[in-house]
Amino acid sequence: MYQRMKPRPYGNFYMEEKYWEKNLGDSHNGLVEIVAGILEKEMGPSEKLLDVGCGKGNLEILLKDKFDSVLGIDASKNSIEHARMRSPKYKFSRVDIAKGLPFKDKHFDWVTCVEVLEHIETPVFVIKEMMRVGKNVIITCPNGFWTELRPTIHKGYINVPNYVHFTERQLKNLIKELGGKIVLFKYFSTSWKILRNIYPRFLSTGVIVVIS
Repeated sequence: MYQRMKPRPYGNFYMEEKYWEKNLGDSHNGLVEIVAGILEKEMGPSEKLLDVGCGKGNLEILLKDKFDSVLGIDASKNSIEHARMRSPKYKFSRVDIAKGLPFKDKHFDWVTCVEVLEHIETPVFVIKEMMRVGKNVIITCPNGFWTELRPTIHKGYINVPNYVHFTERQLKNLIKELGGKIVLFKYFSTSWKILRNIYPRFLSTGVIVVIS
């Protein structure tokens, strides 16, 4: 069974919007840089990219108009408006990803999802949808080992819902069950870098997965 935390006061994704944008809207820039680096290395300029849970367009800013077809989707109206102003070349649309992705199978060459799955009630369904519409999928999410510790260690997480934090085994088994092939699975952390390299499974705060 996937590790599930008790929903916080902002149990609805839209209700969470005000708190999220005020406190955590730009907190994942380091992770976005990693994802941007992978795309710049692996993605062709004419290939199509879908950024699921794009927020204010931090990934799109880093891509610097290098690609012809980029679409960012998010449930937050304010975030979409910010993203459009920051990256006018790319397209952005408001979509409730928890209800599914309104695109044809394998419509996108790449799909990214940076620190989003832990904030929705249907992460397994969303992963399945991303694998359906994308030929390659990049996911970053918290390390499930820290599920019980995060509320006390990370002050910002006290009032933000965290529904599911996957462990390595859970995430790998899920992707295999959905028919995906993992080409990269790596732990990462913005702190404890030396110790992280020695004990990555226990000391890393998150994971990055590339699926084909």
